[in-house]
Amino acid sequence: MALPVATAAVTSAAAASSIRRSTARVAASSAATAVASLRRGRRYLSTYEPAAPLHHEWVVDGRVLPPGETPPPAKNGERGTVLFLHGLLGSGKNLRGPAKRLTKDDGGLAALLVDLRGHGSTSALSSSSGRGGATLSPPHTLEACAEDVIGTARSLGLVGDGRSPVGVVGHSFGGRVALEYAAMAQAGGSSADVRPPRASWILDSVPGSAHGSVADVVNAVSAVPIPIPSKNHLVEDLTKNRGVDKAIAMWMTTNLTKSDCGNGFRFAFDLNVALEVLDEFPRQDYAGRLRAAAGGRMGGGTLSSGRSSVVNVVMAGKNGAWTDDVVAEVEAVGRDVAGRVRSHRLPNAGHWVHVDDLDGLMGLMEGSFG
Repeated sequence: MALPVATAAVTSAAAASSIRRSTARVAASSAATAVASLRRGRRYLSTYEPAAPLHHEWVVDGRVLPPGETPPPAKNGERGTVLFLHGLLGSGKNLRGPAKRLTKDDGGLAALLVDLRGHGSTSALSSSSGRGGATLSPPHTLEACAEDVIGTARSLGLVGDGRSPVGVVGHSFGGRVALEYAAMAQAGGSSADVRPPRASWILDSVPGSAHGSVADVVNAVSAVPIPIPSKNHLVEDLTKNRGVDKAIAMWMTTNLTKSDCGNGFRFAFDLNVALEVLDEFPRQDYAGRLRAAAGGRMGGGTLSSGRSSVVNVVMAGKNGAWTDDVVAEVEAVGRDVAGRVRSHRLPNAGHWVHVDDLDGLMGLMEGSFG
C-alpha cells in the first residue's frame, strides 16, 4: 500500500537528479517522523524466514485456480504469463480484479499473483513447509524483493525466450519491485535466464519518499494489540482510536490470519519487513530504474539483454503527489529512451486505480503484452 507538459529534452543525469530533488519533498518529513516513532515504540517479533518460491496463485480465463493447479495450454498454444505484484501491507489477492479481467479478455494470458516477502501467505508457507534450502533473509530491500520474484519465476520454469513472463503489473510498493525486476531482467547476470517483460505497468508508484499517510497507517497498525478479537473489533479500533479511514480499516481486515495462540487474529504481514521496505523508498533511483527497465542505458553501459521493453507509469488523477515537476521528469526519461517509458493518467481514480477505474486501466493495458 502507498498513497500517491514536459518541455525541452534533458540529459539522463539531469532527469534522475531532478526527480530525486522534486520527489524528496513529497511527505518526506511526515513519513520519516512516523516511521521513527514506530521504531522507538513497540516492536513486532519478526518470524519471516520464507523459502522460495513465494506463495502464489494462478488466474486463468477469469478464475482463480485451486492451489497446486497450473495453467493448461491455451487453445492456440503456449500461454503468456503476466506477474502481479501487490502493495505494502497487502497480498496477491488484492489484484485479483484486474488479473481476472485481463485473463478473461485475453485467453492467451495467465496471471501469476505472488505474495511478496513478509506479506500474505509467504511467511506461512515457509514456516509450515518444513523444506530446507536457502531462506530469504535480511536485508529486506526492493532489490531483494525483485530477486525473490525472479527466483519464483525460475522455480516455476518461467525462463527462456518462450516461457519468461511477458509482463509485470505492480501497484504502489509492487510497482517499485516491478521496476527492479524488469531492470534486473534487462541487465542479465544471475537473472539472465528470466527474460525482460514486453511491458511493465507501474500503478500509482510515485517516486521519492512514501506519502506520510502510509507511515501513519503503519504506525496505527503497529499499536493494535495482538491477538485481535474479531474483524469488527479491528475496524472499530483503527477508526475510533487511531484515526484511520474506515475504507482502509476495512481493507486491513483482509490481511488478518488466525493467531498462533488459537484465539482471535494477527496480521498476515511482518511489520519489520514493511518498515525496512518503507525506508528503501527514498533511496530508489526511480529515474534510473525506469530507464533500465525499458532497456535503456544504465551506468553508462549497454544492457546485456539487448531487448527493449515498454514501461507504463499509470498516475492516479486524485493523487496530489504527482506534481507537474514529477510528471515532467518521468516524461523526460521517456524521451531519453525513445518513448519506451510512457505516462498515463486516470483522472477519476484514487490510489487504488485498479479498483476506482478498472475499465480505464484495462483499456490502457489492452494488447500491450502481445
